[in-house]
Amino acid sequence: MNDIYLLEKNENETEIKFEHKETSSKEFYVLLRNYFFLSDSNEEKTLVSSTFKPRKHEFSPIEKYLIEYKAKIEQEKIEQLIDKLVWELVVELKYFSLDDSGISSAERKILDIEEKYSFRILGEVLQTIYVKYNDFPNILAGICKGLERFDLDEVLPWGPTMLSGLLVHKSEVVKEYAVSLVENWSDVTLLPILRNLECPSLWLQEYISDVVKYLEECDVLHKEAI
Repeated sequence: MNDIYLLEKNENETEIKFEHKETSSKEFYVLLRNYFFLSDSNEEKTLVSSTFKPRKHEFSPIEKYLIEYKAKIEQEKIEQLIDKLVWELVVELKYFSLDDSGISSAERKILDIEEKYSFRILGEVLQTIYVKYNDFPNILAGICKGLERFDLDEVLPWGPTMLSGLLVHKSEVVKEYAVSLVENWSDVTLLPILRNLECPSLWLQEYISDVVKYLEECDVLHKEAI
């Protein structure tokens, strides 16, 4: 049986000491971000990529440990990134103006997150804000406005999930912006949601009815085109 000791080197490097009981030889596995250096007391081995390829035989305990360790580090990096982006976007969303007809700084930030990272990261950021700041109508309205910059199929599956919650929000401001988002996406699959949506305000109910009528017309034109 081998003894394994984990020694933290620094933020970019971890050394694992792998000592054989029956011999005096010692091996060191050093994790350097994306690579492993395999070395022993006599000679230095070849640099091996840490991106493991599927093999027919099972991984050794040390290989399993290294894979799990790397996955954990990567997940922690993603979580830290999301926390950072959430804070940055919330700062912009707090200043979102309902009267601003141009593209807001919050919308630019949303576009920037998608461009620099991915829709998956953007989804994580927006869903986190949606939950934490559900009592802030301006922030939720800003999210709706930002989502109008994308097509529905780009924000699946989290986009429609958020939309369902936004449409039934207690704030009429949020409802209005959510209905505007449905109108912008012009997707007939969203018709059942709008048809079952009711609100006390006459002006908002009329707006919902207009969007329902618009989507029904789109549905007819789509079927005729087919």
